[in-house]
Amino acid sequence: MTSSKARTGLFDQKMMFKLATLCLGGGNIYMLVYMRGMFYDQIVEGMGLTNTQFGDMMGLYGLTTMVLYLVGGIVADKLSARKVLVASYILTGVCGFIYSTLPSYEVGMGLHFVWGVAHTLIFWASYIKLTRSLGDSEVQGRLFGFLEGGRALSITMVSAIAGLLFSVFDSPEAGLQAVILTYSVTNIIAAVLTWFQFEDTAPTKDNRDLIKNLGVVVRMPQAWIIGFMVMAIMATNGGQHYTTPYMKNILGISGGLVIMLGFMRSYAIKPIFAPLLGIITDKVNSPSRVLSWAFGLLCIVWVGILTIGAGNHTVFIALLVFLGISVAALRGVYFATIEECKVPMEYTGAFIGFICTIGMAPDAFLSPLIGRILDANPGAKGFEMAFMIILGFSVLGLVMSTALRMYNGKKVKQLEAAEASA
Repeated sequence: MTSSKARTGLFDQKMMFKLATLCLGGGNIYMLVYMRGMFYDQIVEGMGLTNTQFGDMMGLYGLTTMVLYLVGGIVADKLSARKVLVASYILTGVCGFIYSTLPSYEVGMGLHFVWGVAHTLIFWASYIKLTRSLGDSEVQGRLFGFLEGGRALSITMVSAIAGLLFSVFDSPEAGLQAVILTYSVTNIIAAVLTWFQFEDTAPTKDNRDLIKNLGVVVRMPQAWIIGFMVMAIMATNGGQHYTTPYMKNILGISGGLVIMLGFMRSYAIKPIFAPLLGIITDKVNSPSRVLSWAFGLLCIVWVGILTIGAGNHTVFIALLVFLGISVAALRGVYFATIEECKVPMEYTGAFIGFICTIGMAPDAFLSPLIGRILDANPGAKGFEMAFMIILGFSVLGLVMSTALRMYNGKKVKQLEAAEASA
């Protein structure tokens, strides 16, 4: 059994190697899907897609993930996390090799469906459960903060290699293929490292316990609150990628600078701010409070983007930095709310599966919706409509994170009152 000292020893060498392996795999497994944040126009042009078709590919991925997250939570409680992660990385990498041929729209749809299965049914809940098990309640903020920062750092390093390869080729298509192959190979490497770094985890033996766990989770008010809060986070995280084509097509910023700014917004900021905000979260002892601050800043950022106009590049870039900081805070600590709510470890898989079923819904409908909006409303108007939708989700997140903080505060007071009367 893992000792208390080992569980809280976040920075010992063995723990850091494990965390680094989780960061490498957990960061880059999604890049074949979300590289659109830097290469949106290159993918559309290379595969001969419309905005609607590209949105539909992302929508199928999102619909698959939304349907399977709940089942994935049960899988996390049933199977060895080590084997699950290795299988996910290999499947993702193999599909990436096919994607590097820049296939037809129909094949692209099929690949996004398979990625949806790989990333949810057999990966995400197991990944979070394995991460949570590395430390106790006193280090959850730092643990997930460093995980998010480390994931971003690994993406930064791999993307730097991919970007260098992209610049070597005169043809954008050849450069894009090199980028896709880089992420594919990285997933295979992550599979090998995971196999040797981790041991098999003990599964839950009784299927009746798995169903019972889900029934318990569904009756938890905080599960619903966190689910809708995650929905707001995912909508914002996905919506921020549309600032990339906005910079090129509306603001008139050069393609190379657009890629660099998109990379900075989505990845370069996180290695610094996600761990920092994780430390702050542990200091204030309230992930929900930090999330409220981040959502508040996010609302201000989207209002700013909607009001500054297309001519003020300097202010837009500054807002882009604050957008990256806000998203780093949200993604860096939102799973620490599980520990804040005192969810028992045996319910972790079911809890994650349930909140992700609700929370990942924007992946199913937001990209198809925005793709159609952009095709039907060319120019700045389409982007303004899209950004207003994302602002609405930011407001939802502010409301939900505030509600979670109030709910947890009420539960603490009830517990203190019960202890005082005992």
